[in-house]
This record gives sequence, structure tokens and C-alpha cells, in this order.
Amino acid sequence: LACSASYTGGSGRAYTSTLTCSYEPERPQIGPPNPPTSLRVAKRTDTAVQLAWASASTVLNPWESVQVWRIDQPTTGDADELVATLSGAATGWTDASVKAGHGYVYGVYPANSCGRGRGAWTDYVYTTPLAPPSASATRVSDNRNTVTWSLPHDGVSGGEWQTHTLVQVERSVDGGAWSRVWESKANLPGSGYVRSWADATTSADHSYRYRVRLGNPAGWSGYAATGTVANTPAAPAFSRIART
Repeated sequence: LACSASYTGGSGRAYTSTLTCSYEPERPQIGPPNPPTSLRVAKRTDTAVQLAWASASTVLNPWESVQVWRIDQPTTGDADELVATLSGAATGWTDASVKAGHGYVYGVYPANSCGRGRGAWTDYVYTTPLAPPSASATRVSDNRNTVTWSLPHDGVSGGEWQTHTLVQVERSVDGGAWSRVWESKANLPGSGYVRSWADATTSADHSYRYRVRLGNPAGWSGYAATGTVANTPAAPAFSRIART
């Protein structure tokens, strides 16, 4: 900023004075970053989960970096872990370290020189369940067989954290084609996760084999098959021999 003034002295002589000034505006103070909006998560495959979000970066609350945190059930329990640090311009990320039989929750946190801001978290996203490790069938009577199976994460997180929401049982009679005979929610109120089912539609003179699989919104697991259960055979038919 420059200013000048002209005047005439008492002797009649002219004078000119110049004044130079400078001004620097106050710089705005940067605050912590705002949380992301529209956070979305989707399973693409059993080895890829995709995240997307909208940036809330502003001049006064800029995003200089983005942290992605993850809860991996049943591996880490309820503990979260840092799985990616991205640039502040990022609006998405693909987790290529996921695997079948797990459930994941993700948190996205922006950061700047003021520190880490508030984040946003997704709901659980599941990969395809693992197959039951084992299955067996036991004959109770000619009219009843009991089918039992183990679950993939028995003994982990107390044995009561699983990634499936459905159980399905198929049956083969006398070595014939498989057909679905039972389907249920995997976790029943007051009973916990289902690990057995009674087939009350069997009869004598037949053999039965079963296979069990687990499902959730991501798809169905492979099967675990039982051995063959044979019921009481029918009495042999005798022919009358005529005396000649």
C-alpha cells in the first residue's frame, strides 16, 4: 500500500512525500477434519471388500490423510486394527486381505495437522461361510435319525460367534438323488447356534445319508456329508413250495 502527498513550503518550494505501508491478512486457523459421509461397504468376492465414502474436507477443516480401521471377526474379536493409510483425496479403498468365513466392520477416519478427526463406521459385511468341519448321522429308531454337525468357529470367541445365518440339510435315500429336507435360522433365541436336527420321516427297509451346509447373504458354503445309516431291513419273502 503506497500513499503520496504534495505541498508547497513557505518559501514557495514544492515538496512531495511518499509513505509506503504493508498489510498481511491474518491466516485462518485450521481445525480438525470433519467425518466422512455416505460411507458404504460391499463384498465383491471372498477376497475383496470395497469401501466408498464422500469427503467432507473444507478449507478450514482439510483432510490431509485418511485412515481405514477394521474389526475382523472372529480373528481379532472386537479389537480394531489399522489396515490402510490413504491420501486426503481418497474416497474409496478395496480390502484385498479378506477371506471366506469372516465378518468385517470398517471405520474411516480423516486426519490433518490437528490430529485425527471423528470417523464413521460400516455395518458388518460377511464373506461366504466355511463348510461345517464334520457331520454325522445316528439311527435312533426306524422312524428317526439324528443329524449333528460342528461349526467352523467352534472354540473361537467362546464358540458362539459364527458368520452363517442359515443351516440347510439335504438327504439321499437308498443312494438316490439329494433333496433338501430341512432349513433353519442358524441362531435360535434361547438355544444358540443350531448343531443338530432330528429326521422323523424315516422308515424301515431304507438307508439314509445326509449332508449339511451353511449360508448367509454372501452365499452358501460347501457341504459336510455323513455316513450311511441303515434301518431295519424288511423280512424276507418266502415262497410256498407245493408238494408233488
